[in-house]
Amino acid sequence: EPFTYAGRPFLALINGGMLSPFIFLIWIGTFIGLTYYQAYIVFILFYFFLGALGFYVLSREVLKSDFYAFLAYAALLFSGIGLMVFNQIYLLFIFVPSMWFAAFLVRFVRRFQKSDFLGVFFSAIIMELSYYPFYLLTVCIVFALVFALFYVRRLKFIFVRTLGFLKANPWCLVFCFLAIIIASMPLFMYKMRDSRGEMIAPVRHPGCTPPG
Repeated sequence: EPFTYAGRPFLALINGGMLSPFIFLIWIGTFIGLTYYQAYIVFILFYFFLGALGFYVLSREVLKSDFYAFLAYAALLFSGIGLMVFNQIYLLFIFVPSMWFAAFLVRFVRRFQKSDFLGVFFSAIIMELSYYPFYLLTVCIVFALVFALFYVRRLKFIFVRTLGFLKANPWCLVFCFLAIIIASMPLFMYKMRDSRGEMIAPVRHPGCTPPG
């Protein structure tokens, strides 16, 4: 579409989820015979319900009730965000990993299990790869402030238990930081090439003449 983003492919933007591992579900859909449009719709529906499941897990951890967690889940399904994902996919890219990041973090500070610790970092990596890293930092800061507000009396206990967990499982921390560094390399390389002017974006270079 030449009149949308100056002809630049919407999902081919580096910050448009192109590096997210879940985006390959669209390719799988086309591989099994779906059209690109059908595969895209299946992807956003699946991804939205994956985020809704994360919201349910988070609600159950916070509310400590399956019934109220289900009510929160149902309210989310019929909220505005359920419709906005069809025309604002960026919200979906931020929403889904954010819900799982919060859910895994709350579970970790209650149980201090390796699976939850790895889930926190995996969700953070998905957030980083799905959209601007600035939003990852924003989500982390906002959630940390809200978390500290609700668990102010447990902060010292959480800090001590977390240090104990890291001392007992140093390989978890090393593995997670290596995973973040490796996952960040494509974004870093893109930024370096973009800063040198090697990346040509039609929306920024309207007067450029395509080669040939």
